[in-house]
Amino acid sequence: MSKSEKPILKSPNTFRELLDMDNHRVANGTLPKVQTVNGEVHQAFYDGDLLKATGLSLTESVHPFLAAMTLTARGDLGEAQETLAQLDSPDLSEAESAEIATEKSRIHGFLGEWQKCIDVSSQQIERRPTGVTLVTLLMIRAVAHFEIGNFSACENDLKKQESLLKLYPNSISAFYHNTLKVRLLAVTERLETGARLLTNQWEKVLSNPYKIEDEILSLLRSEITLRRHQTDLAFNQILGCHHLALALGEDLYVGFSLLELHFTIADDGFQKFLWQEFLQNSCGKHVRIRQLFLEAQNTKSEVSPTGHQLRLAESISLQQCIDKRASLKEIAIEQLLGLQSPDLIFPQHGLFYSLRARAGHKIESPQILKACSALSQNRLSKASFFQKVWEQNHFSAHLHDPPVKMLLTRMRQSGIQVRSEKGQIFLANSLVID
Repeated sequence: MSKSEKPILKSPNTFRELLDMDNHRVANGTLPKVQTVNGEVHQAFYDGDLLKATGLSLTESVHPFLAAMTLTARGDLGEAQETLAQLDSPDLSEAESAEIATEKSRIHGFLGEWQKCIDVSSQQIERRPTGVTLVTLLMIRAVAHFEIGNFSACENDLKKQESLLKLYPNSISAFYHNTLKVRLLAVTERLETGARLLTNQWEKVLSNPYKIEDEILSLLRSEITLRRHQTDLAFNQILGCHHLALALGEDLYVGFSLLELHFTIADDGFQKFLWQEFLQNSCGKHVRIRQLFLEAQNTKSEVSPTGHQLRLAESISLQQCIDKRASLKEIAIEQLLGLQSPDLIFPQHGLFYSLRARAGHKIESPQILKACSALSQNRLSKASFFQKVWEQNHFSAHLHDPPVKMLLTRMRQSGIQVRSEKGQIFLANSLVID
């Protein structure tokens, strides 16, 4: 390919402009407004709208680096590697080479090639890249160290990153630094510290609940790790991850949620259904999903920290009674087949989030939050609903119908899709994550 066919090297220095846009975002927390296709793709990518970014990449002349970033985020790793290969050139600046190598190391991680990920990122770190790039490289390498079980090296990279994040507090790595730290604290049995840090991260995210699907997904994945080490399956958190990943268009993370469900519900019938309908396709498409599936199943082989989490989930599930597993199976199938972009309700954090609107709001009423928790997994009769929410044993339709009706009205005014039909109260197209 001739130089004229490589847009990265030609005027108006498009790659340099992309780097400048990232530097602006890190410094100011927002991307500059650029009325170009590349600007639209960049904005869509950082808004977590991968479906839009992918659509633009398919229909417009988009810079190969942006196209590769989008492909990587969606899990189309082979195509991302081919796209990055278009950019190889001896004429690249050090900053451009470092960014391409950073994306290559990220792809190695998504492929489960952790040592290659460490080698590529370490090579770039030794070359002393710009601070913005260094923050990202340390994050990628910390994840790789975590995944091979080298927790001391992971913690060391996180400590190095902390000092840089003082300079770049708006870096996207600042948030993922803390969610990885929660997972690290969980697997090293520092559960109370991990729980406090997770709560702190939730509070930061809730300060502006708009287009935060990616942040919620990361928080839930960290919470799953934390709860597993407290012998909690975190079942609804897994379902939340599934719906969020679908909404984001992050197919690889859809695969991770399917893996979690497979090992969380240790039921032969459910696992067969899940494999035939969803998981087989995901394993065929994504090397990393296939690796983890085989690793978690082969109990005689060495296991990575993520593979251990899957085995731990199955162990917790097998300790449950058959009726409990049957109940979770029924809920999972309904969620997988019956819901499209459901509303997510987080009573613990007082958050209502609409995946369709990509926005949420705080719910201040403890009674509404309590009602959502009561309806989290079951339809309830009006009497049972009243008894759970008001904590009273006796129900009188004459006395108690009015306050129940008032509460349902207030819930609907808060955006919650609560229904009352044929004597049953239930939430429609919703998932409650306690």
